[in-house]
Amino acid sequence: MLSDHSRKNRLDVRAAVPCDAHGIYRTYVTAIHGLAAKYTPDQIDAWIRGGAIQQFKRAITTGRAQMFVAVIGDRVVGFSSLVENHVADVYVRPRYAHQGVGSKLLRAVEELAERSGCRRLRLEATRNSVGFYKARGFVKKGSTTRVLNRHVVMTGVLKRGQVMVEKKTPLVRFQFKI
Repeated sequence: MLSDHSRKNRLDVRAAVPCDAHGIYRTYVTAIHGLAAKYTPDQIDAWIRGGAIQQFKRAITTGRAQMFVAVIGDRVVGFSSLVENHVADVYVRPRYAHQGVGSKLLRAVEELAERSGCRRLRLEATRNSVGFYKARGFVKKGSTTRVLNRHVVMTGVLKRGQVMVEKKTPLVRFQFKI
């Protein structure tokens, strides 16, 4: 039996519930501020404005996204999401980066896609996440540009629907553009 201290410090990955939306949003903001060093302050601000607590809550409650959270105790330290056949998010708070949290969250999405019979996945990647995906078998296929909030340009981000990602059984392997 785990002690209270062990339970409070153990990392668990589980399906997100609506009450996780605030922690997901805080993780989104801190991850972008702390881990997106390859982007300008204007790009980071525009990126952050793309997310909101209600948006995350709505995605969970409507089933629009299948979301997972990584929690330590009751604190959300990372999240991932799958929208149909699109790996939409993998975010981790900077304090917990490079400790396997993102890998566990990505694996949760991959396993869900596999159980759902998904044969192909799409993936968007930012420049700061290239090493993460390469280490997990992803292959760089090119680059593109996205305009956020009508004026802020971010290079190295994929547009939705632009890249099809192949799943090879039994191992899941992806291709992505940055």
